[in-house]
Amino acid sequence: MNYFVTRDRKEYGPYSLADLQRYVAEGRILLRDLARSEQMQELVRVSQIINEARLLRDVCKRYSGCSKGYFLEPIPASKANNARTSLKIPPAEEIVALIDLTLLGGTKEAVVVTDGGLYWKNAGEVPQSLTLEQLRHRAPREHHGLQGKSIDFGDGLKMNLVGSGALVVMNNHVMLQLLNELKAMKESAALASAESNGSGIGLVECEFCRNKNKPEVTYCKRCGIKLRG
Repeated sequence: MNYFVTRDRKEYGPYSLADLQRYVAEGRILLRDLARSEQMQELVRVSQIINEARLLRDVCKRYSGCSKGYFLEPIPASKANNARTSLKIPPAEEIVALIDLTLLGGTKEAVVVTDGGLYWKNAGEVPQSLTLEQLRHRAPREHHGLQGKSIDFGDGLKMNLVGSGALVVMNNHVMLQLLNELKAMKESAALASAESNGSGIGLVECEFCRNKNKPEVTYCKRCGIKLRG
């Protein structure tokens, strides 16, 4: 995904995430500078964008091994290219995790997490997608039908998990857990950014997952565990 940095009312870019990280390390871009991605309507601090990219990869890594069809970076080029073409993933978006729903490993039916959103397609279906910001405002829930399990996002938007047998059997709720962690990620990144800029005083750390939560929150936004004091 490409990013644009604003300083002194002037916008610079586009920059890839790697460019952004390198320029921050060189001191050419500051963590307190404001920036946006191509999908974002509002400016946020560069520190929030970098924190979000790190959290996205951390979340996806936690599900490594949940299925033989689950791939993390570096993803084999043939699988990534097939999924990108079939699911209509924009060239500028980087594939972070890929769940192959095909029987023979062709990845033309898959669930893909990119640095910009969530893409999926199953056999006989048209590609569907949600940006990470759109996912944040959805309430995904599991649905069991005659053809197997699916994730219902509301408004008629569904993710059919037919073909993802190993993924579903090994952990009955793994897809729903992954989606809910991706939902909570944006708020976690914003809180981490606030803390790094000195405005996160008073945040409550979850003893289970170490996520930082606002003091008025009773349950951890990432894992759902009840917080202490």
